[in-house]
This record gives sequence, structure tokens and C-alpha cells, in this order.
Amino acid sequence: MKEMHLGGRYTVTVSAKSASWETFSDRYEITLSTILNITRPELSVTTVSDSLLVEWKIQSCLSEYLYHCQLKYRAVSVDPPQWVINTTVRNCNKAAATIEGVESCRNYTFAVRCALSEAPWSGWSHETTVLTQLNKGDFKPRLWRKVMGSTENGVRKVLTMWKEIPPTCRDALTFTLTQSRHGDPTGASCGGSVCVVTQDAHRISLRIFRDGTLFAGDSVYVPAVGASLPQVGNVEARSHEGVILVTWKAPDQPVSGYMIDYTHDGRRYHWKESRHTNVTLSDLLDRTPYDVTVTPLLDDGTGHGSQVLQICSSGDPGNITIVSIQAEDTSVLVRWKEESQDACRGVTVNYTVFYRIHNGRQFNVSADGTQHEMVLTALTPETQYSVYVEAATLTGRSKSQESFFKTQKIGEEALSLLWNVPCSLWIHQGTTTNLIRVVHHPP
Repeated sequence: MKEMHLGGRYTVTVSAKSASWETFSDRYEITLSTILNITRPELSVTTVSDSLLVEWKIQSCLSEYLYHCQLKYRAVSVDPPQWVINTTVRNCNKAAATIEGVESCRNYTFAVRCALSEAPWSGWSHETTVLTQLNKGDFKPRLWRKVMGSTENGVRKVLTMWKEIPPTCRDALTFTLTQSRHGDPTGASCGGSVCVVTQDAHRISLRIFRDGTLFAGDSVYVPAVGASLPQVGNVEARSHEGVILVTWKAPDQPVSGYMIDYTHDGRRYHWKESRHTNVTLSDLLDRTPYDVTVTPLLDDGTGHGSQVLQICSSGDPGNITIVSIQAEDTSVLVRWKEESQDACRGVTVNYTVFYRIHNGRQFNVSADGTQHEMVLTALTPETQYSVYVEAATLTGRSKSQESFFKTQKIGEEALSLLWNVPCSLWIHQGTTTNLIRVVHHPP
């Protein structure tokens, strides 16, 4: 076959021949560029700050022809959507596309295929997976500080904290932390997460670098000791279903918001910002007391913090002990107490008294969390009962040991009650079989 040109038009005929006959197919005209199936492209992906640069090359391409390409990509997840970009390539030796708006620190998979004009698609390139970088717009350091106390010479230690990058990110970031007197442009390195400052007002600055270039930054104000600054009032905290609800009164001066920091051990802190005079603290350790501080934020600084100490997110009831049982013939008075050495004893919502005859049906009566005694009625005289008390908080339960009591006979108290109602009695007269009926009418 003679050399063929990609843009040429050709006529194709197929013949079949035997010893006794020969036949020819119909003539078929083709343009080679419409039927050529090119080889699959080679693909590479590079992370570039907040975007991805996708490049591919078409093997043995002819630069005078246009190539149509499809680039598909998706985020690696359980059920990801897939995006397809259609593009026309003029430089087949170096085609490229920039993908913007990708999520931070997420794996994306790419593949590309190309075709000449109306020719069939090539096969898809081998898939390439790449992890995106941390986007600038997705990361805010949220720098905050905690004044740990002053020494005798007035020096204060300030613990700083800022948001960590997500664990899926592999960016190599470096941090610098400096402190300076408020209004002084010169500063000194803190040397770590704890800065040492005097009693004057200071500003602590955080700078984060990636590959030697400033990536993010933030600063926080440390007020001077004794400065006249806004402070919230009436800070109150209560636990409810595993969270801590904190409320406070706004200061008289205008503020831009509030920072709430909280800790259970004085070393590890959590913090969150609120524009309202309340906040909900969640994801807390069970049965653990927390110290909470609320600090008003100003446009160029902060006020003074106000604390509420040893607030628990949850807790079980204390130990329940039945202290006395006073049984009558058809009723009994049960008294109990609740004691606990646990700093996070929960607030008892209600008590329930369970009682029953031996091997009999169990009954129960409930009381609110402020009540510590209960009268059980409609009991059977001269009968052995068991009883115990159960306390319930929003997150747990506790019960006393089982106690036993026996109701009394119907005695004088019962007869005096009968005296106040109409009744009649039949009484034997001596040893005879005669019966005397006594009819009583209440006075």
C-alpha cells in the first residue's frame, strides 16, 4: 500500500476471488482523519496553591490538526460526582487545563481522552490521583490567648492557641510567634506557644509560611493589668443532655463579639467565638468539670475575661440510701437520701419508688427531684414487702439497695375509722348458737 496522507480522501474496495469466480464490494470513500483512532494521551497533574494544573500530551500528533479532548475528574469519596470538561487542543504536544474551586486537602482523580475531528475517541489515559493543597481561603488561624498568671515581678505568661491544619493536609508549614508592647512596631520572638509579657498591653502576632511565602497570619490583644475595659456580667452555665449552655450579660460598652474558651485540665483549651450573649459547648468529656471564660472582643482589642468554674457536661445521680421505713396496716412512709463525692454529680430529675409483695407484681410511684420521701398506700395488712428507690438524671440512673418491711394488723386506728361509718356486727351469745345483731349508726 502506498503512503497515505491524513487529510486525503480515499476509495476503498474489497474483492474476493476464487478459481472460478471473483466479486467486488461497493466502493466506499473515506477521509483518513475521520476514522483514525489515536493512541491514549499521557497525563500529569500538579498542585498550584488553590487550584490544579492538568497537562497532557498526544503521542505522534500532527500540529496542523485540531484535537477534541475530554477531561474528566472527581473527588475521591464514597459517592462522588464526576465533572467533564470539553476542550479543543491546538498544541497537541502540550495541552493544559486549570481546575479551580477544588476542596482543600482532598484526593482528586483525573483522566483524559482525545480524538481527531469526527474520528472515534482514543482510550482514556491512565488515571492520575493527586492530593490538593490547603487553600488560603479555607484556613483561618483563629489565634487566641490565655493569661496563665503573673509572677512576683509582674511578668505574665500567656498561652497562645490557634487552629491546626486538617490531618489530611500534607502542606509543610512553618510558624513564627512574636509579642510586642501595644503600639510598638518592634517585637520579640516568643520561642514557642507561651509568650512572656509585662503588665503593659501587648499584641501577639502569628505568621504562617508555606515554601517560604507568607500563607496566613493573625494577631491577638493582651490587655494591660488593671486597665479599664469592658467585662461581661452574670456569667451562668448549666448542663443539658451532654452539652454546657453558657449565658451572660453584655457590658454597657459596645463590643464586636465574644470569645469563649474552656478547659478541663488547665493545659488543653478549646475556644469559639459568638456574636450573641449565649453559646453551647459540645463534644465534651463525660462526667468532667470544665472552667469557662467569656471575654468581650473590641474592634482593636479585647476586654477582660469573666469565669465560671467546674461546670460538668453530664453526670449520674449520687448514691441512694433508704434511711427510714414507717409501716402502718395499709400504708408505709419511705424516706431516702442521695449522697455523692463526685464533682460531676448530675441534677436528679425524678425519683421512682418500686415495691412489691414477694414474687408478686411490682408497682412504682414517681416523685420530682426535690422530694425525698413517699407514702405508699393501698397495701395489704400483715404482708411482707420489698422496696427500693431509683434516681434519674438526664444521662444516668442510680438505685438504692432493696429493703424489706411488713405491714401491721388492722388495729385500733382501723376500728376507730369503722366507728365513723354505718356498720352491723353479728355476735355469738355465750356458748349458744344464738346470734345477736348489733347495728351501729355514726353519731
